Amino acid sequence: MENIESRIEDIAIGLSVPSEKIKLVYDNVKSKGIMQGDDLRQLTKIGMPMVKELCALYGKNITEIKLMVQNCEIDFKHFGAVFLYLTNEGGMFYELKKKHIWKTVSDNYKE
Repeated sequence: MENIESRIEDIAIGLSVPSEKIKLVYDNVKSKGIMQGDDLRQLTKIGMPMVKELCALYGKNITEIKLMVQNCEIDFKHFGAVFLYLTNEGGMFYELKKKHIWKTVSDNYKE
């Protein structure tokens, strides 16, 4: 997946969490090829709307998504698609790192 480190940083800024937490889950899912319950719990705990986006992606409800995770039916391709959706133009985390840098520079200039 192209520039995933930058996308992870965008999500981390949006959630106000260290990017390492997200990267660890991302790398675990990538290496296993599937998302498991612990992965979903970690992302949910930090505030990433993974369940909501998987519901939209699969056209399923929360209970069905949790069952799919339990049955190891969410593969890395679909897991990664949620990352892309959230960080592509129009996504809730789109270019937050760049916006954060400009806001910081702007705020410092005002002082």
